[in-house]
Amino acid sequence: MTYPNEVFTAFAFIGFLMCAIPFPWHFEAWNTGTCLYMAWTGLACLNQFINSIIWHDNAINWAPVWCDISAKFIVGTAVAIPAASLCINRRLYHIASVRSVTITKAEKRRAIMVDLAIGLGLPVLEMILRASSPFELSNLLLRVFQNTSPKAIASTSSRILAAIPSPTTPGSPTSSSPSLPSLSASYLPSTRS
Repeated sequence: MTYPNEVFTAFAFIGFLMCAIPFPWHFEAWNTGTCLYMAWTGLACLNQFINSIIWHDNAINWAPVWCDISAKFIVGTAVAIPAASLCINRRLYHIASVRSVTITKAEKRRAIMVDLAIGLGLPVLEMILRASSPFELSNLLLRVFQNTSPKAIASTSSRILAAIPSPTTPGSPTSSSPSLPSLSASYLPSTRS
């Protein structure tokens, strides 16, 4: 049984509101992990709410820029929610294994910075590094290595792969298993133009 899109749209917006209601209380108490969890989950619900309105009963790309932003955000959310959960678990661990009753402002500030690095830094890094397609990744790599020819990039990567030792354990009999030809310099492309 499939439900109409309106039900999904309504529940996505309700999910956004449910995450937004307790946010100020946790923000006031400096619960960084909980705030990150509510913010990422609420924004993910808001993203799905907007997507369910834009692409209701069609596949026409009405907003190509929003499509790219939404896709990157979905990738970031997949990392952000577990990262926020890690921040919550870190805080619970520190509460359970407390050695001193008082916490200085410097310790509290350091804990907030670490939580923000985990809860914001990792998802943003994932969104930056994650390429939507192999074509986009190859364009990115070519922009990075502008002054290097693609032939030199391929030969460098093949030399790195050829330098990796084979996964055989010392002392194991290699004569009983068929051996593959080893990579030598003749297999590698030349860097000369």
